[in-house]
Parts: sequence; structure tokens; C-alpha cells
Amino acid sequence: ASIALHRRHGFTLVGVEREVGRKFGRWLDVAVMQRLL
Repeated sequence: ASIALHRRHGFTLVGVEREVGRKFGRWLDVAVMQRLL
């Protein structure tokens, strides 16, 4: 949902950091996005 929102506003996905944290017993990934100005 958040990635789709950012893509609609011109951001592109440039990387994913896998399993950087845990929440409620689940590993979470972090998406790295950028928009050139």
C-alpha cells in the first residue's frame, strides 16, 4: 500500500533491506525509494 502510494507520486524502488527488525514476532523488510528532483 505504501509502495504503491509513493510510486503514484513519482518515486522508484531502489532497494530492499531484508529482515532489519522484528514486530509482533515477524521479521520486517525496509523498502528504499527515491525521487529525482
